[in-house]
Amino acid sequence: MRSGANWLLHAGDSYFHHGQLDASPRMPLVLGYFQRRADMDRKMRIANQARLRALKLNHGDRVTIVNSHDPVDYERCRCNAH
Repeated sequence: MRSGANWLLHAGDSYFHHGQLDASPRMPLVLGYFQRRADMDRKMRIANQARLRALKLNHGDRVTIVNSHDPVDYERCRCNAH
């Protein structure tokens, strides 16, 4: 979704925790275990996360990446009224 010069991108099931998009990815241990068990295609999810990290790094000032699995992302998006 585009809002002026900025974009809002819903990342689907590519990640469960906002820390996975950091330059040094991280997430809570139990959540990581759950995500691995729920993976349909682990290699594809990891590749998608790498693309999302690059997007955030290169265009984070114009693109907000959000995922409804992550309450932090959800609240940030909701509160910024994208």
